Amino acid sequence: MLVVSVGLIAYPALGDESAALQGTIFPYSPLDAWKEQTFIGATAYQPTFDKAKGEGRLLTESEGSASALYREVDITLDETPLLSWGWEIKRFPTVESIKTKKNDDYALRVSVTARTGFTMMSSQTIVYVWSPHDNVDASWPSPFSPKKFKLINVSSGDATGEWREVKRNVKQDFQRVFGLDIKKVSAIAIMSDSDNSNSRASGVISPLVFSERSSGKDK
Repeated sequence: MLVVSVGLIAYPALGDESAALQGTIFPYSPLDAWKEQTFIGATAYQPTFDKAKGEGRLLTESEGSASALYREVDITLDETPLLSWGWEIKRFPTVESIKTKKNDDYALRVSVTARTGFTMMSSQTIVYVWSPHDNVDASWPSPFSPKKFKLINVSSGDATGEWREVKRNVKQDFQRVFGLDIKKVSAIAIMSDSDNSNSRASGVISPLVFSERSSGKDK
């Protein structure tokens, strides 16, 4: 399911994001700091707390549905280009590897939007996904809006119940898939969807964190 560019719709107010040592963390509690955009049905989103890790997380469950949580941000990529999070898939949607609208369902997506012009219609979005059918770093255009949305696979394999850590250089990813030198990120979004396949999907994700490059090893 297409994640509508969150740069095109109203945003919740900022103010509850936490400043990390070298960046910014966006928690899921309180959940009303995020706004929901419904496409087909409503994905269930439930904040929880992992005592072992000492951090909040978000449980997601989609049953033939597609709705996203999104919020406005003001991230300067020259200062904090790295985006990191952890996630686990409980259930993958029933889809094939062919990149068609019918198969455009993902248990978890992380979307990053940048405004690239002076109008509200001018935006480009990277959608990070966990695809069981593709290698890490594989990218392809959205079958719904190929010029404005590019998907990048950041976790591979069909293992459920396995926690994976992800770290991406968002600035470099925008350059690679759009050929653009992006300075600012204006919005982020989380989504779990299974509407196109009329199946089910679920997972859990940790807060999104934008940070500085810590060493030359960071991408």
